[in-house]
Amino acid sequence: MIATERANSILNTLLRAGSATAGDGATELPKYLGFSSTEPTLNGSGVITNFTEPAASTGYRRIKMNAEHSSALDPAEKSAIKNSTYNLAFPVPNKGQQYGSAKAIGFFDTESGGTPYFTAMLTAEQTLGLKTTLVIYKNDFSTTLTATETASA
Repeated sequence: MIATERANSILNTLLRAGSATAGDGATELPKYLGFSSTEPTLNGSGVITNFTEPAASTGYRRIKMNAEHSSALDPAEKSAIKNSTYNLAFPVPNKGQQYGSAKAIGFFDTESGGTPYFTAMLTAEQTLGLKTTLVIYKNDFSTTLTATETASA
């Protein structure tokens, strides 16, 4: 069992942009959302792999997750977090380009490069042709934090 307030705190830290104060100032802790044409896997070391994003030459870029960019998740409530205020919309591809497909989304600490630290499969694979991009509409992303425990005496 996990207390709701603690679950909310964990979800907000994991999936919402924020800042941390250390020394003389605050440091921004951005979050970025990307999408993958392949199904991500977790390797033996606990690292998410097989997250294949479209090439930058197509116009693809991760979206910065904050209110300034109209792409923030709402604060967690009742051990759940979702996007009830904003649609999460990726930029359209460059003229004549297409992204292919999207099977999963992933959260990153960086604008480019690196590996996601959290992924979620889309309910259905999305085919993204010319002039088409991925949009996760309001209330279509949500995740809940629960804990299962056992104890032996």
